[in-house]
Amino acid sequence: SITNPKARLGPWFQRFAEPHGPARLSTSDVVSMSQTLKPHSLAKIADYIRNPRPNRFGIDVAYRDIRIDIPRIKQRLAEIESLDSPEEVPQNLLSLDYLKMLFRYQVAYGMMIQFATILSYILRAFNPPNAQLNELHETSLFFADELVSLARKTAPFRPLGASFIVQALCAAWAATEDSARQAEIEVVLKDYETDLPNANYV
Repeated sequence: SITNPKARLGPWFQRFAEPHGPARLSTSDVVSMSQTLKPHSLAKIADYIRNPRPNRFGIDVAYRDIRIDIPRIKQRLAEIESLDSPEEVPQNLLSLDYLKMLFRYQVAYGMMIQFATILSYILRAFNPPNAQLNELHETSLFFADELVSLARKTAPFRPLGASFIVQALCAAWAATEDSARQAEIEVVLKDYETDLPNANYV
């Protein structure tokens, strides 16, 4: 729904997103670390992108929440990446579990930066005061750099395991006015185009 306007989320989705059954304790689950990735939050982001003007306050809050979540997920991802994982996959179950955990956090981090990039761009379109505008511009450059770095880290999992990064890179390209970063993103996207026939991300 966030990336495809034809996918509409009605009131049924909020009911669907409510917890069902007994609560599960999960200290390692990426969603438990992030308010942004909870289903009801994702539904709100989709609505904000469709209807930004009446949702200015909600966009401000969502952007603030994402900025709080991003360092947490980044820190946890760095901790996971620093672990020594066994080389034999999938024969070694421990190694497979490690890759699953790494994948979850890479996808979560990429999604959050993509959402932050889009919301930041919308906030810039509201023509805020110069100080906030400059801060939004600087963070858009940071987001672009982070996504390029993440795209290179996820490259070994191409094509399917890194498919989430393509839309995030496209959003970062559109949201930055820095020509050097746009060129760097285009290089990465053209490389990713080789994974699938007739792909034309650029």
